[in-house]
Amino acid sequence: MYQLARRIIEDAFGSLSDQYPVNVPLVKGISGAIHSTPLGGVTTSVLLTTAGVTTAPPRSASNRVMRTPKNPHSSSPYPVAPNRMILTKAAALNYANIIDGLNIGSVHGDVKTEPNWRVLYRAKNRPMNFKTGAGPSTPQSISTIPCHSCGIILPEDAIQVDHYMPQEGGINTDLHALKTLRALRLTDQVPNGLKGVALDIANLADFGLNFKLMPKGRGRGIVTQFATISAAAKWTTNEEGSAFLTLVDSVNGLEDLRRMCKNNLLNLAPLCGMCNVNKSNRTRAIA
Repeated sequence: MYQLARRIIEDAFGSLSDQYPVNVPLVKGISGAIHSTPLGGVTTSVLLTTAGVTTAPPRSASNRVMRTPKNPHSSSPYPVAPNRMILTKAAALNYANIIDGLNIGSVHGDVKTEPNWRVLYRAKNRPMNFKTGAGPSTPQSISTIPCHSCGIILPEDAIQVDHYMPQEGGINTDLHALKTLRALRLTDQVPNGLKGVALDIANLADFGLNFKLMPKGRGRGIVTQFATISAAAKWTTNEEGSAFLTLVDSVNGLEDLRRMCKNNLLNLAPLCGMCNVNKSNRTRAIA
């Protein structure tokens, strides 16, 4: 198993101490884009502590702490709201372990050799007819994989592997990470697709090996699914998800996370040539 995500989270906590928590701007996914969130001149921030990520008093554009209104029952004229735990260190490490477990490395074609992926997409030996010369067709058992879109069964070496979300395209570079966070229930809308639900109800070790996906059953080359609009809540992180992104960003930015989520079991599907060519770099619009 790759350990990059776990190392990133461990590094985020490694330089902290109980006496010196670090205040950093909150990084949030909003409608498919990941960025820091200054709202009305106020930057939302969080505290990184040895126990996890907690809320922090908002800061104005001049970096002054924005205080709560005066409490008539308090001795302090301008009390600061108490901190609240958003994401524990243990939970952050668990999410990192799952992201590591889903990652298949830098070459997405290598996913064909990954046991979980092969079971998930029903790769197996099947009889295929071969025609040689003028004689009758004869069946031979060879490794095959069905196209996840139209369902046609092809020899493994004739099946292409491509990303659900395009590899390139500006804002779309954030969608790989947000799709994975949704499977971990770190977005406003919980997963309702088969893979996200399977990951939610099963241990990572069982994911794929005890769950098989059925092809979508679309017509060959049909890509009408991209004409529908995807809900913004599917691509917007909840409090815990934003805290996780903030932790990752605090170490060395988000590029490693984007790359790992691009080449993972959730984002790579087997497709025939016609379905893959017609899909190209399309994405669904986000509300």
